[in-house]
Amino acid sequence: MGTTEEGVVASEGLRVWVHAIASGPVQHASDGRGEIVTGTLSGYLALASNGSDEGSLGTCTATDHAFTLRIR
Repeated sequence: MGTTEEGVVASEGLRVWVHAIASGPVQHASDGRGEIVTGTLSGYLALASNGSDEGSLGTCTATDHAFTLRIR
């Protein structure tokens, strides 16, 4: 999974860039759609304030980032 050159704005207002491989068990949510409750990301993450340069709040390349992809 990954983001474009501009990254994406997270719910918290930070801009996030992702270049990673994701894995985790897909489960059915109560409405039948798939979600990943606990998973891992292997790759690059960068954070910035909205409007700032990529990585201005830090970057990390690791094989064990945790993530959740839940239905809203």
